[in-house]
Amino acid sequence: MPVARVARGARHAGSCTLAIVLAACGGGGQDDGPAVGRETCGDAIGCGNVYLMVDETAFDTSAGLTRELGVMTKDQPTPLIAGQRFYGSALPDAQGVRLYTYGGDVWTAADGLAFTRTGVINGIPFGDGEQSMAVSRTDDLPDSQRYLAAFSTPSVEAGIAISSDGLSFTALNGGAPVTGRASDTYDQLLFDPVRGQYRLNTRTDFGDAGGSGEIRGVRTMVNSDIVGTPTAWTTISEWSLTPWFEPTDRQIYAKTEFVYRGVYFGLATVYSGIGDMSEGPVDYVTRHERNVLDAYLLTSRNGIDWDLHWILAGQPLVARGASGTFDKDAILPAAQVVTTGGKHVLYYSGADERHDVPARNWGIGRATVQQDRLVCQAARGGPGTAQTAFLPISQSSFGIDVSAAHGSVTLQFEKRSVDGNTQSGTPISISSRDSVMRVPFDQIFTSRVLQTDVVRVHLQLDNAAVCALAL
Repeated sequence: MPVARVARGARHAGSCTLAIVLAACGGGGQDDGPAVGRETCGDAIGCGNVYLMVDETAFDTSAGLTRELGVMTKDQPTPLIAGQRFYGSALPDAQGVRLYTYGGDVWTAADGLAFTRTGVINGIPFGDGEQSMAVSRTDDLPDSQRYLAAFSTPSVEAGIAISSDGLSFTALNGGAPVTGRASDTYDQLLFDPVRGQYRLNTRTDFGDAGGSGEIRGVRTMVNSDIVGTPTAWTTISEWSLTPWFEPTDRQIYAKTEFVYRGVYFGLATVYSGIGDMSEGPVDYVTRHERNVLDAYLLTSRNGIDWDLHWILAGQPLVARGASGTFDKDAILPAAQVVTTGGKHVLYYSGADERHDVPARNWGIGRATVQQDRLVCQAARGGPGTAQTAFLPISQSSFGIDVSAAHGSVTLQFEKRSVDGNTQSGTPISISSRDSVMRVPFDQIFTSRVLQTDVVRVHLQLDNAAVCALAL
């Protein structure tokens, strides 16, 4: 598995490394004896522990499986908002979806599609520098820190700010930078609910600070108290693409992240064909392949080591458009994905000319994929098998998100009680189905399922994919 590891700075100690034991990371034992109760929630797959099938650590053992990237579908061939672009953010809002675009304009849409400009942020001291920023939202901090922002200062170093409403911000450290170079693409401040600390993502330098010797990199830093010690950042991850690509061919341009179901997901913008205008002069119709920006998905189990599989495979999360489209030469995603209405929604800015053409035309687009299907584990061209660890039970039913429209998935179950006794469950066969399926545990096992029981799942796949399990 190609992984971007720490190139410079401190390592992070100790974490749960298998998503399949994610519930154990969260702590909290359960009382022995009572049966698992019924539950109601908005997620089709269930309210309990949901395990995403994003990499090979999703199972104890597996064979014949490969990862499949979810296919994001664009809503329309024209921009939702013409003339606007990111660096910025997309967040759920009481009125639907809120977008922050370059320079601090705020847009809202009840349906996530028809956006209206509703304001502009204040309190961010951009000065005469790059007016880039990203905003994140959290319910895990005091109201005064409900919204967190990172921005580029005139010295091309990141500053940070907090806000209770996401509109009026207070810059920390007196508005002065809290880090060194660089900050001229994305800067992102967010709170990590997994480890209870602040994270700051910025660009950094592995070569000259600009010019032909420039080698772009990205870094992640952590801080436990941004109000009291806004400059006390420890670098836990710092990397570039030079181990895999020549600096003139491909460089990491920006990286942001979000945490979903305990997994760290990264949105990486990659710059290809650095400064190469050999495909001709300015052309707003023809799609180019050099001097372009593409967006890729990254995954991580610890927020430090990032899996670069999709970058190395040349498979973007959302493809640039064909000739004649507004997004044919650049895709620059918002800082995070919005999950709403059973979908993962990626807002992005697209451009109709190359990176080194100043007179590009930008617009905001949108692409979606079914919830929990950013990455799946699939068996194609032959059977595949997998086995989970024994997993804690937190809901009254077993849930699975399966794509088997032209194939099949067979599930077998083992239940182990606190005294070590095991029981096999009734196998389940799934075919000609492409959806979420839930089966009550009392239909799988003849004896009642207790809160202290654990369950292991054996899977056999044939021309099918599994995207998530819930117990």
